[in-house]
Amino acid sequence: MRFVVNDYKDEDENRQLWTISYDTFVPVLVKAIQEQQTQIEALKQENQTLKSGPLTADFDGDGKTDPGMVDANGNWYVWLSASGYSQSRL
Repeated sequence: MRFVVNDYKDEDENRQLWTISYDTFVPVLVKAIQEQQTQIEALKQENQTLKSGPLTADFDGDGKTDPGMVDANGNWYVWLSASGYSQSRL
């Protein structure tokens, strides 16, 4: 990408006018938007997966699987095996 400084004379003072070479800038901009859209789609998929139902993992580190879920408000709830599967809000 290349920025160019052109001399521009104003009635009051000397100013520099910056211009951009669009033929080199637009492809970079389009690529950045495409990469951003790919990230958005991946985050949408991850969000849908989290909303879709219970999750299981070893949340308390005792080697046993602990069920967890996210409610409609985004609150996480986990039933920890180390505490007899009592509900904990994260």
